[in-house]
Amino acid sequence: MSHKHIQQTISALKQGTRSTDSQIIVSHWLLSNRYGPASKGIKRSSIKAELSTQLTYTTKTSLSHLIDIGLVEEFLERDITYTIAEWHPETFVMGMVEEAAAEGIEALIDDLEPLESEEGKPTIATDGSGITLREVIADAFDLYPDEVEPFLQKGDPLERLNDAVEAIEESVEHEVGNDYGPIEFRNAAYRYRLTDTAIQLYELD
Repeated sequence: MSHKHIQQTISALKQGTRSTDSQIIVSHWLLSNRYGPASKGIKRSSIKAELSTQLTYTTKTSLSHLIDIGLVEEFLERDITYTIAEWHPETFVMGMVEEAAAEGIEALIDDLEPLESEEGKPTIATDGSGITLREVIADAFDLYPDEVEPFLQKGDPLERLNDAVEAIEESVEHEVGNDYGPIEFRNAAYRYRLTDTAIQLYELD
């Protein structure tokens, strides 16, 4: 099996790029590891882990050029969106998004500083160190401090939780707790494999 024809094809079709050597290395590696048209393909992160020391340009760049000239196919094995809550014991919370979000909100509420009464008016207990977590949340939603808990506990729990977490992440004084955090929607990772065209080029004498 010759490598000459595919090398010539890449060099000719991508002569305007500086990553042709890296593209050729990626193509050869996919072939030698049997990631052809009938395979389940491989994730880009796995290719990067194997070839990072051999490539002068990124794996992403090399693959994108090979896809552009029809030598590599990019595909999703399954068209699935994963719902991830890395802070939650289940992590993958598909089918229980609202429940997980509600749990996160209750954990966030447990972290809030208690309100104290001063001359009949609700105020925030502070230690003089700066803005409190309660104030961060109140400012984010344009609320009075005593309205934070009931506001978080009504409406869309996912939206309330994610917006509150974003406000905490953007604050200087506070960090997100261990028992709550964002709930994110992620697609399955793309996979890569050589196309029929690439295999035909490799098989040329």
